[in-house]
Amino acid sequence: GTDDFGMRVLPTGIGDGEEIEHYFSKKTAFWTTTHVYNDLGQDIYVKMFDYKTSGVIQEADCPDALFSIRLVKDYNGNNHFETETIDGDNYKTILFSDCKTIWTASNFANNKEIYNAVEANMGLNPYNRVAYFINVWNGTEWEKRALEEGESIVINESNEFCQYNIEYRVYTEDGCNQVLVNVDDTVVERVLERVVPLIEEETEERIAADEALSGAIDTEREERIAAISAETEEREAADAILQEEIEEESARAQDAEQQLWDALDKESEAREDVDQQLWDAISGETARAQEVEQQLWDAINEEASERMSGDTELWEGIAQEASARTEVDNQLWDAIEQEYSARTEVDNQLWDAIAQETSARTEVDNQLWEAIELEASLREQVDNEQWDAINNEIERAKDTEAEISGLTIDTTEEYLLETAVEYEKNNLVLKSKDDIEDHFVKINFDGNFGEI
Repeated sequence: GTDDFGMRVLPTGIGDGEEIEHYFSKKTAFWTTTHVYNDLGQDIYVKMFDYKTSGVIQEADCPDALFSIRLVKDYNGNNHFETETIDGDNYKTILFSDCKTIWTASNFANNKEIYNAVEANMGLNPYNRVAYFINVWNGTEWEKRALEEGESIVINESNEFCQYNIEYRVYTEDGCNQVLVNVDDTVVERVLERVVPLIEEETEERIAADEALSGAIDTEREERIAAISAETEEREAADAILQEEIEEESARAQDAEQQLWDALDKESEAREDVDQQLWDAISGETARAQEVEQQLWDAINEEASERMSGDTELWEGIAQEASARTEVDNQLWDAIEQEYSARTEVDNQLWDAIAQETSARTEVDNQLWEAIELEASLREQVDNEQWDAINNEIERAKDTEAEISGLTIDTTEEYLLETAVEYEKNNLVLKSKDDIEDHFVKINFDGNFGEI
């Protein structure tokens, strides 16, 4: 593998708790903190790496086995250090900015007895290789990225007298070690490889020409001039070839630099896509919360509608009672008018028996007033009953509103969703405002999904 993140996951072998199995250079496994509750005696998840498997295998194993350990801590923005001292040993670290965690770049190897440690790798030492990383700004923070074969970086090596940039290119030597090669030096070496032989050849030819001319200067002058002219042409041709090669190398260097910038632009666009996906997820969650809130308001409106319907029926009953009472009053007045008419007629007919009629009329008046008082008492009783019904309905409506308000979730509390909990315990409990447990919302997963 290329080990893009610098985790240096090496096949250190695994053990069964009693004897190291011979899987060195083939397998390695790492403990997790996630427990599994079952009847098989396997209660901790393990991440397994195998030389013949491209993915990472997750399985459960008993805590007596011997596996590797990597230490992890949360990243808060300013607690990442290149090296940390843990139990007296120094460990290189790796920052994973996407999941905001910091890992040790090698296995935890403290030999204290409390860790049940054994001699690492059965005394064997896996090889190491040299690799180069570059800090890349992803739009929000710096992150490390491994340099690949053929990639270039530009380093400013200015001093107090001048400022200039030097381009280095990554190459891989024997043993998979990476080296940084000065591109300018490479160009010079390639130029020298072509120019030096030409210069040496030119020098040798000049010496030969001088030796030839030294014996016959006069007779060979024209030939020497011709030879010099031919030599000049060859040198000019060689200079032209050299200039073309320099220009080609310069163009290739510019193309490599443009490819690097294009890769950086693609990385920035990918980061923007991830940020957009995160905002889309947040918008979806906001819409879901608004939908839940709308359902709650719909329930409240439905209760208010039912209450208004009850109020309407009550007022209709009051109106019917008032109409009936008016009708009774009209009948009573009709009876009074009839009685008055009859009494007038009797008065006209019985002037001769005024005394007897007066006594009878007085008795009838007394009975009539008793009936009127009885009717007034009954009407007052009906009015009191109606007002009692109205007051009871108002109190019932208030109690219903208080009950609805008490059933809603108390948003002043802070809630925590836990994925790994004890058996038959809830992963999340949302309390109601009335603090009655029967009204709480309780959520329980049907399985264990590990640490989140």
